[in-house]
Amino acid sequence: MRGKIVVTGYGVKAPNTNNIGQYIYNLKNGVCCLDTVTDLSPNGETTIIGRINSGLDEFESDKRFKRLPRATLLGMASGKEALNQARFSNLADKKVGLFFGISVGAIGEKLFHDSIIHVNENNYRNVPLTFSHFSNYHSITAEIAHYLSIKGITKTITTGCTSSLEAIQDAMVYLKNGIIDVAVVGGTDSLVNKMACFGFAKTKSIPIN
Repeated sequence: MRGKIVVTGYGVKAPNTNNIGQYIYNLKNGVCCLDTVTDLSPNGETTIIGRINSGLDEFESDKRFKRLPRATLLGMASGKEALNQARFSNLADKKVGLFFGISVGAIGEKLFHDSIIHVNENNYRNVPLTFSHFSNYHSITAEIAHYLSIKGITKTITTGCTSSLEAIQDAMVYLKNGIIDVAVVGGTDSLVNKMACFGFAKTKSIPIN
């Protein structure tokens, strides 16, 4: 081992949590950031969800990012916040690796669902150019790396709910072996919709009512 591995910065995008300050406040004050809804379950049953309704204005108002899925924007925003807190203004002189855990990626996006319908109907013209990127988890990680100007190792870990934890483990291995000097590690997903609710309710993974 080459020395201690320390966390120098972090970023958060979560329900009712747009930045680090809100994150700390919510934790200290026991603020519940979850909602009860009835529009996602099969027969109008109640379901508890965590929905992110704000915090991405910077990206959603920029035409350059309109082609990107929400999971990518969340990763970009939290990654930027983490680097700012760590005071990394220039990573060019360091060996940097990006490790991101992704469970379901962009498959909850309307574009993805519509594209599958177009494919099944043999409607080639209406399949958007970005469809293949929405179905490829690593496209999310690669776009985050590009936005953060990270040109070193870029890895996507897709082991379901443990993806982000294993991204941390992978990054530690690379750091301990001296392959990289700095690791940017995170996780992102965006799947609060009927597809997720119906699917996970079927397997009893989430409760309804």
